[in-house]
Amino acid sequence: MIDFPKYNEDDTFADVLDDCNHCLKKHDLQMGFMEMDSTDYVFVVHKVCDREKVGQLIDNIGYYYFETGEEHAEIQRQIEEERCAAIPYDMTGLLFWLVILLLCPLFSYVTYRGFLKDGFSFWVIFIGITNLGFYYWSIVSIVITNLGFYYWSIVSIVGEFSLYRNARKKKNIKL
Repeated sequence: MIDFPKYNEDDTFADVLDDCNHCLKKHDLQMGFMEMDSTDYVFVVHKVCDREKVGQLIDNIGYYYFETGEEHAEIQRQIEEERCAAIPYDMTGLLFWLVILLLCPLFSYVTYRGFLKDGFSFWVIFIGITNLGFYYWSIVSIVITNLGFYYWSIVSIVGEFSLYRNARKKKNIKL
């Protein structure tokens, strides 16, 4: 059984967390919390050896997980760096699919010339279907490459805005 100290109205939130961490460390436990969509927090108590599993589980749920104690500042800094990191644009992938897309009209012409010469032969149908496949594949890949870049750019901008908004709402809470 864990004996937590008694608190009065003068104790700050940070003091309460520090005292709880001290009591939990005696039992090889650690406390963290999830920041929810509202102004509430959900506290999570787990074994120290399960820290990565708990972090992965909470990341899959979709909330940010923060640890309390000595490592809190370092983890906060790492989360900020990950959130604010620039997203590289895959220019080589985009150029590859653009070249494939530009070669497609050439093979359309080859298919057309083969149709005029031989009619509907196996090779004309094969080259035509393959050409249509490359049209489809290259256009979809270009769209996915661009949408992925823009999607993650928008997500990072919105994430930074929500961090700023939440920090302003909770400015009286010290961790």
